[in-house]
Amino acid sequence: MHNSSEGTPLLGERSSSPSTPEHLLPAPSQTPTPRRRGGYQSGRRRGQRGSTALGRVSSFDPKWWVQRARYYVPITGWLPNYQASNLVVDVKAGFMVACLLIPQALSYSSLTHLPPAYGLYTALVPALVYGMLGTSRHLSMGPEALISVLTGTLVKGQLKHLYGAYSPGMPPADTVEHFSTAVASAVALLSGLFTFAL
Repeated sequence: MHNSSEGTPLLGERSSSPSTPEHLLPAPSQTPTPRRRGGYQSGRRRGQRGSTALGRVSSFDPKWWVQRARYYVPITGWLPNYQASNLVVDVKAGFMVACLLIPQALSYSSLTHLPPAYGLYTALVPALVYGMLGTSRHLSMGPEALISVLTGTLVKGQLKHLYGAYSPGMPPADTVEHFSTAVASAVALLSGLFTFAL
């Protein structure tokens, strides 16, 4: 006697009958894993405030001030860990840079119609300030030819008005120096404020 249910697959099983192709068989039922809305579960439970995986540091904690100081004044982070064995190499590198930067600063000061001392200021002060506040080891700070030419053009244009005010005489040398310094300082200040605003 032939059993009609012998070749009928049970629920959830694949049929081994050669008459049914494999790609037409129903896939085994799987129950999807429930997920929270948003994909990943949060590390904080509802009702818990101020507790994260990394933790929060209060502004009254001295560690918070240390982190802020290292962020805004990077020298406080790397100077305590500075190795004395690198001092000789750094001094040599500084000497080589000074041999190039000092003549360059003196020549650029003539382009801006300023005394040579101001060229040395522009070479020394930015390097010291960036050494304390900068974060790049490869960035070079100092005067540039293009900025010197543009500043010198503005200073020369304003000097015409100064000489016109003293016409037919000549203004004193101290007055010319102070006037040129004031114009160049105003240009540098406005350029810095404009760059900071960007």
